[in-house]
Amino acid sequence: RVLLLLAGKQYLVTKDLEILPVLENSQKLNYPVVRNVVDEEKLIPLRYAINNGSIKDSFKILTTAKLLNPGLYDNLSEIDLRNGKGVVLYFSSVNYPVVLGKENQIAKMLVFEKLWESIGTVKANELLSYVDLRFTNKVYLGVAGEKLEGGEI
Repeated sequence: RVLLLLAGKQYLVTKDLEILPVLENSQKLNYPVVRNVVDEEKLIPLRYAINNGSIKDSFKILTTAKLLNPGLYDNLSEIDLRNGKGVVLYFSSVNYPVVLGKENQIAKMLVFEKLWESIGTVKANELLSYVDLRFTNKVYLGVAGEKLEGGEI
C-alpha cells in the first residue's frame, strides 16, 4: 500500500491499485507517500488505477525495495514521480534524495541497494547531498556541494 496525494487530499492505493479515500479520523498511516503522478486528473477515488503507468512504477519500486532489503523498504518515505519527468526517492533515515530518472528504475534500485549497504556502514550518509542514478553506467554522489563520480555500475 501507498499513500497517494491528489489535489491536496490523501488516498490509500491498495495492492490491487484501488484508490481509497483516507478517513478523517485515521491514525498511524505509515506508508510511503506517492506524489506528482502522471495524469493525476484521471484518477478517481473508489476506482482502480490499473491504467496509470506511474502508479504501477511506484509499486514496482516498492516491491523491488522490499525484496532486496527490508530496511531499505522501511526507510522509503516518498516517491516523487515528478509528473513524468523521472522519479526521485526520499528516505526517512537520510537527508538526501535519490534520483532514479525515467528509465530502468528496477535496475537502478538494485544498484542503489548495494550503495545503501556500503554507505550505511561507513557513515557516509551524513556527507551526501544527493545520489543521482539517471545516467547509464554511472552513479553520481553529491558530496559537500561537489559532484563525485562513483564509477561504473
